[in-house]
Amino acid sequence: MGKCRDLLSPQPNPLLLTVRDIRNRYHFWKTTHVLNKMSSTELSSLICLLGTLSISEYGHPQTSSYTHPRASQMQASTFAPHWAFIEEIVGDKHRLRYSLLPSDHYWLMRAYLVQSREHLQNDPSKARQMLTKVEKQYFSLCATTSDPDVYVSFFDALAASPPALVHQFATSLLKALHTSRYGDETNPDAFFHLVLRCGNQLSGALKEELLHAVGAHVARTAKVPFSLATGGSELAPPDIDLLVAALASALFSPGGAAAEQPAIRWSIAVASRLFNPDSVIKTTIDVRWNYVLLLALARTRATDGAGQVIPPAYDPVQQAAVVEWRTVCVLAAMENLFRSTESGGASLGDDVVRGFSQVVRRVWREWTTVHPSVAPPRTLLVTRIICASFLRLGGQLKDKALVEVCRDFCVAAGLWSVRETRPETETGLQLLASEQLYASLVCGTFFERALVDLMVYTNRMHVLRSAVDTAIVRYSRTDPEHAQELVAWARSRAVQPSDTVVAAVGVALAKHGISGFLDRYLNDALLGPELRAKVVSVHLQMYMRYGRRFLDPADVVERMKPFFVLAAQLQTPNPLLRRLRGVLLTLVQHQCAPKVVKIVEDVSGHHSLWFSALFYTRILRALLEHRQFRLAQRTLSLCSSKHPENAERWTSLVLFKLHRVRAKRIVFRLMGHSRLSRNALMALVRSRARRSDPIKATSRTTSLWMEDTHSWRQTVHALVLKGRFVAAKQLFSAVRDRASPSIRTSIGNTILHGYILRRSVSNRRRAEMVVNTYREFKEQYGFVPDHVTVNILLKAQLRCTEDVDALMARQLFDVLIRRGYPTGSGAAMTDHGMPDPPPFGMQASPVETVIVGQLELPKVGTPLQYKSHVRPLYKMFVTAFYQRGDVAAGRKVVGIMKALEAQGWGSSRRV
Repeated sequence: MGKCRDLLSPQPNPLLLTVRDIRNRYHFWKTTHVLNKMSSTELSSLICLLGTLSISEYGHPQTSSYTHPRASQMQASTFAPHWAFIEEIVGDKHRLRYSLLPSDHYWLMRAYLVQSREHLQNDPSKARQMLTKVEKQYFSLCATTSDPDVYVSFFDALAASPPALVHQFATSLLKALHTSRYGDETNPDAFFHLVLRCGNQLSGALKEELLHAVGAHVARTAKVPFSLATGGSELAPPDIDLLVAALASALFSPGGAAAEQPAIRWSIAVASRLFNPDSVIKTTIDVRWNYVLLLALARTRATDGAGQVIPPAYDPVQQAAVVEWRTVCVLAAMENLFRSTESGGASLGDDVVRGFSQVVRRVWREWTTVHPSVAPPRTLLVTRIICASFLRLGGQLKDKALVEVCRDFCVAAGLWSVRETRPETETGLQLLASEQLYASLVCGTFFERALVDLMVYTNRMHVLRSAVDTAIVRYSRTDPEHAQELVAWARSRAVQPSDTVVAAVGVALAKHGISGFLDRYLNDALLGPELRAKVVSVHLQMYMRYGRRFLDPADVVERMKPFFVLAAQLQTPNPLLRRLRGVLLTLVQHQCAPKVVKIVEDVSGHHSLWFSALFYTRILRALLEHRQFRLAQRTLSLCSSKHPENAERWTSLVLFKLHRVRAKRIVFRLMGHSRLSRNALMALVRSRARRSDPIKATSRTTSLWMEDTHSWRQTVHALVLKGRFVAAKQLFSAVRDRASPSIRTSIGNTILHGYILRRSVSNRRRAEMVVNTYREFKEQYGFVPDHVTVNILLKAQLRCTEDVDALMARQLFDVLIRRGYPTGSGAAMTDHGMPDPPPFGMQASPVETVIVGQLELPKVGTPLQYKSHVRPLYKMFVTAFYQRGDVAAGRKVVGIMKALEAQGWGSSRRV
């Protein structure tokens, strides 16, 4: 209990426990009736820690008033949902008659919120019950705290609730808008959330009350005198999102905090014309609601939202504000759409591009035709941001005419002018230059011509260099070879790109599978050692992943000496050295062992600390595994001289391996020159006495049993248990023509499952061997997969805890359910033709495929048997969920199995 108290205390403590250790200790204290020795505060601290781990990701723990500071030090496996454990602890606090603290109410509310979302699709009545519990915890918190996290969680719960609770959601939000907590950051998110998802379900009176609350705040904010800070430096580069944030700040943020925004005066002027109750027309409730709908769409990537077309206003001043508001919102919404399209890897059709181009041109025409006498007071920064957004969209749509018109407008409007005495006049110039150069390049203008055109407008070298850097970085994401050409052209025009950008191009080339330019970056004198090491490290990582398909091992061996010379120039060479040590082990697998040993000898002579005892152990095992026995003996002499304390252990390792492969001459020579302890020698003798010879000749076994299929399977099983997979494959190849498809499948499954049981091999390597062997069987042996094969592939994938986290395991289980696996909650596929609903409610993709390694999981058309196929698979998922700390998911799968067995699925029932 003392260790748990030390873990929960805010004081620095090197001791860390996993959630499994905490759960085991907690249940032990509970069964031995000593849980009352923990105070209410300590139990609440444990709840905070579990709650923080439930909502955070490894490396990025969330912080708030209710999170635990120790979460940032926890292991990666502990970051998983622990809601069931939290509810158990809260129940124990009730049983011990401890009062609940505000943090307990908060995390209990979050737990009920997760349960309501899980039951929303499958059991709406249970979801409503959970929402009632959420509301109870919310009201308990409102009486004691005003923390924003409380309100945003409750608003999210109501927004995701059935339509009957939408009115309650809007009423609660309206109360929050009228309280002193109006300036909280949660109110804009909740308000725009309501506008996007529930706007059609609100009455006109409720909309008017919400708009009146917003308008009252705009009226108060407009009367506050603002003093904008002067200076050309900004915390972040300005873009169209800055204007969207300024508009939202004008509606919600208090004047003192919003005054720090560079564009707040412009946003308040626009909002005052549209939302101030003294200046708007009383009959325009729906129109004003569409203003906030446009802003909500601009703040998110969502594309769902219903509203009416905004009619033109009769007042020219108000119409100018409408155009300004609509322009910013449409530009931001379209940029968000293009960002989501690029991140998803999708491409837009020609018809869609032409439609977007027409929309942008219309918005441009409306914005530029507003007379300056009625336009809102724009600062130079605001105008530059809007024009830069038009240039960006014109480049993405490849609309050269729009780009040229916008470029001429920037010249006519004096957007390139900068006053030396006023540094704020340079704000936004860098964004404008970057967007113009990139748009010109995308539209087909040659680089030198586009750069000269930009030099005509501005001669500030840092602006030109930033524009070139931006263009190069954007091209490196899609066409790194062209980005490399831009680097050469820029250098020829005396516009030197930054070293970081040049290195980013080298990294992008490697990630796109292009390795022919490695020497150029390795010998680039303009790049510092750290950046060259970064490029080299990525190239080596790609070589370790793809091998000969990326780089020739002979070329890698030739470059190893320059790589180690580069490592000697680094202040912190350990990251590059780790990569180089891994490459040396990979080169042993690629038949370069003699040169690898020579490199190790040379490098260890100059830098003895670069190779640890663990590396020597791994290279010895790699040499022995690839039957490089004399090189292993040579390496043994080297590493024994560097680390004498491990000499006996390494000698025993080499002797045991040589003894197993019957290399008697080298064994006797090594034993004559090595000093081994009596225990090591006796272990060697005992292993020789215990050793039983496996089956020596596969062909002799095949000819002995002829057509006995049972003996085939039994022999393959024996070979797999001995680890002789090559011999097992030889037997499979010898009998495949005479074996039926079912026998071939059975023998192949035995070999595939044997790879999963291999020791001293990482889970990721086991999965790779299973996938490669399956692909080999399918292409060469006529192997037909069945449901057992699917289970083996999934078992190999689920064992890789580093690649498959708890969320991915839930998604994988839902995909299998949608493929036809039963859950017991609905009808079978044979009854109604539809699968059972997924238990975890993960969103389905249009084309659902399961990828194991680089292989798509096969779909089997034969019927499922519960005992042979379904139950083993579900047990694997239960184990996988518990390994990842997702106890709730594991219990849900156990409940599914119990429900299926209660329905009679265990009696040889088929799906």
